[in-house]
Amino acid sequence: RHGRAGHLFQGRYKAILVDGDSYFLALNRYVVLNPVRAGMVAQPNDWPWSSYPAMIGDINSPKWLCTDSLLAQFSTEREEAVHRYARFVGAGIGEKSIWEGLNRQIYLGNEEFIKRVQSSHAGLSKTVGVPKTQKRPPAPSLEKLAARYANRDEGIVAAYATGEYSYQQIAEFYGLHFTTVAKIVRRRRTTE
Repeated sequence: RHGRAGHLFQGRYKAILVDGDSYFLALNRYVVLNPVRAGMVAQPNDWPWSSYPAMIGDINSPKWLCTDSLLAQFSTEREEAVHRYARFVGAGIGEKSIWEGLNRQIYLGNEEFIKRVQSSHAGLSKTVGVPKTQKRPPAPSLEKLAARYANRDEGIVAAYATGEYSYQQIAEFYGLHFTTVAKIVRRRRTTE
């Protein structure tokens, strides 16, 4: 219809549940390196539709692209985070496909992740076809979450867990840097 062909436009759309803890970075690298693997460009920052140039600071980030949460996975210092991210992406050139880790055609994660997802979705078959926004009420405001949790870090973790607020939004509310929020959330995940 649009005269285009390629991985993005071919085949049926298929949703895959991804274990964010173990595959988030690998999935990002996979997407950024797609044009390189396809032989369309030599380097990921040569692809004009890629987020990579904005991630490494070669161009200004569009308003809709949040680079902070991804870069926070590499360092709390932006310059160091950009350097480590660029090294991480470069190291992925020529590596095996992450899709070899695809389990049961819909899960990209280990057995523990699969069991966790399946148990959390047990009994939801009655709600098939109901839009996500109608399945649960909207998240409480950051003000209400802060009032509910006397401990600031617990409030931050609860706000992030709603899925409604980014690191940046939470950081602005609490008067913190986004990397501080990322550290608090990450620290809580590792202790659970």
